[in-house]
Amino acid sequence: MKTSRLCRWKQLLQCPLVLLLLAGCSELETKWTRDVDVLGPGNYIVAGISSTKNEVFLTGTYFETETIPKCFTAKYDAEGMLEWFSVMDEAGAQRSEAIQITASPTQADLLTTRRDIYVLARASDTTGSQRIILADYDTLGNTVWQKTAIIHEGTLDATLLSDNKGDLYVIGWGEDAENKPNIYITKYTGSGDVIWSTKYYNEKIDFNELKCDIMQSERLILAGVLTYSGEVFYMNYDAAGQFLGFTTYHDTRVSELSDVKIDPRGNVYIIAGIY
Repeated sequence: MKTSRLCRWKQLLQCPLVLLLLAGCSELETKWTRDVDVLGPGNYIVAGISSTKNEVFLTGTYFETETIPKCFTAKYDAEGMLEWFSVMDEAGAQRSEAIQITASPTQADLLTTRRDIYVLARASDTTGSQRIILADYDTLGNTVWQKTAIIHEGTLDATLLSDNKGDLYVIGWGEDAENKPNIYITKYTGSGDVIWSTKYYNEKIDFNELKCDIMQSERLILAGVLTYSGEVFYMNYDAAGQFLGFTTYHDTRVSELSDVKIDPRGNVYIIAGIY
């Protein structure tokens, strides 16, 4: 069986399935180590982490040998002690697996700050249909709301972004029955209301994966690699979800797209490995 481990350190390192925190000190010291075993013995795959000074949030997938994989979310305090955990319940799903987690600060009043914990997950059923689920948890681990953001026949990937106003963007992409990639984007308020939703397909943009970033709430960027040429491209969307066009960088064959970022001036940075 596979068991993840949760650790707090004074410097930032990178290790598989281990949490390492940067405390700004010159000496390396292990503060604590915890097993990620909130649901008991079994297999754990940690998909995402979000942390503050006093708390750590994890999301992942849990399963045993002959059980249906489930998406779980857990909260730990600053000393690594488990405070609560929650398991996503999606009706009709034969499998639910976590994709990403984010904890967004929102001012509840002048004296306290409340954090909403948002989890993005993928659910599959026996027909081959896949759904992207967005869930909101409160500080006690209770489900505030849960939305089906995307329904797609076939493989489906997704990511979650938030802007400076606290609005959420669920971006998904997957091939249809004719192996043509479709892009889905839905923008939500922090309370789960849909602001706008769009689906995009262009036969000239046949890609394998996407990386996404947002500049405040004004501009959304999606970058990818064209399947037929290996060239990098990026797509622009405005604040209302309108597609503004795409740009392709010709004569550069990319082996792997690492990330895309957009700065406050609107400059787009794409990081990729090339042949």
